[in-house]
Amino acid sequence: MSLFRSTPSVPENVASGPCYDNPRSCIHKGRYESGERQYAQQEAERLNQLALERLRRNAIR
Repeated sequence: MSLFRSTPSVPENVASGPCYDNPRSCIHKGRYESGERQYAQQEAERLNQLALERLRRNAIR
């Protein structure tokens, strides 16, 4: 089984992890390495878009 997928998706265990239970505990408070801040912002945007699409799909039902 490959750890990499051809399409981005949210792992199934996201809804049960410590960041889901307490999002503030997962906020980075230190310095970022070069390019890391931009990557984190892009990843947050991607995950937010996936969540929005999932909400829209479920609202249609």
